[in-house]
Amino acid sequence: MLYTFLYHKKDLRSKDGERTVYEMDFDIEPELLNQVVDFTNNILKSQKRFKNVRLEVIETMVTSKNYMTGESFQERYDVSYFSSPRSESFWSN
Repeated sequence: MLYTFLYHKKDLRSKDGERTVYEMDFDIEPELLNQVVDFTNNILKSQKRFKNVRLEVIETMVTSKNYMTGESFQERYDVSYFSSPRSESFWSN
């Protein structure tokens, strides 16, 4: 299964108090996900330069419904609404 690891760093200049500094996709088995996350978090905690870094793991592919046909399809989580077949604007000229 494909997962996206998002690394966020505290940044008081941004509206929500943090910004995404790195993003990486991994194709790993769900059974191993917790081990990989624990390992990564241990590395982040052990290094001073990663003190304010937070790891977020999300599934890369999400299921959406096609606006025209009503069929379900898979797309990346970060596809903008207007660029997706799930929106009316995708199908209009």
